[in-house]
Amino acid sequence: MARPSLGELLSPHSDRMTRLVAPPRDEIQALYQLAKRGDMRSIGIHADHLAALDDAYRPFAQRVRQLAERFESRAILEFIERYR
Repeated sequence: MARPSLGELLSPHSDRMTRLVAPPRDEIQALYQLAKRGDMRSIGIHADHLAALDDAYRPFAQRVRQLAERFESRAILEFIERYR
């Protein structure tokens, strides 16, 4: 298994454990607001938007979509909070 680069370890936009690359702060904020409202449908749509923005965001978007499909708004908030 490849080790993460120093840049990945130090980047505020990566998750060291799963190497998820987070989208820009404004996208994170938009997801956070949707999660606060409990708008799972819009979260799923926004996750699709993120995946289309950059392939690097695809794993992050897939995780958000999985949580939204299970209606786990609290888990989405906690997940997104790590990237705010």
